[in-house]
Amino acid sequence: MNKSKGYKIRITETLEKDVTILASSKKIALEKVHEEYIAAREDEYILTADDYSGVDFKVVEE
Repeated sequence: MNKSKGYKIRITETLEKDVTILASSKKIALEKVHEEYIAAREDEYILTADDYSGVDFKVVEE
């Protein structure tokens, strides 16, 4: 007899966007983009379905 049981599966979709920013170092460039992303200034870094880059499926609970 086959007994089925429930499984919780996590579906993770990933969005990616490459942006170019002028800065004096990589560290400052990352900080600037992070600040602008958090502030959502002028909707410059809003990611959409066009930025889709992949999906992952993972069992998180049996």
